[in-house]
Amino acid sequence: MSGLPQRGFDPDKAKFHFQKAKLGSAPVQLSGARRLQPSTQERRYPMKAQAQRLIATCLGLALLTLLILSMVVFGITGLLLGDAAQQVLG
Repeated sequence: MSGLPQRGFDPDKAKFHFQKAKLGSAPVQLSGARRLQPSTQERRYPMKAQAQRLIATCLGLALLTLLILSMVVFGITGLLLGDAAQQVLG
């Protein structure tokens, strides 16, 4: 967007378009606001919060998957006939 040239305010052109829109002499209230500048931290790391949230979500899901997987493996091991440790030891 920085490559676009800024146009100055032309009251005659504004008046022409206002009359062309058939608004007649309707009152127009103009107001402006300052542009809020992002902080230095926000300019330097614009997606830091989103990246941190994504990493935390991925880690949480990985831990949950590991917990569920270990429960399934130990559950299946408990259902097997015999004792795996006894079979390994002989």
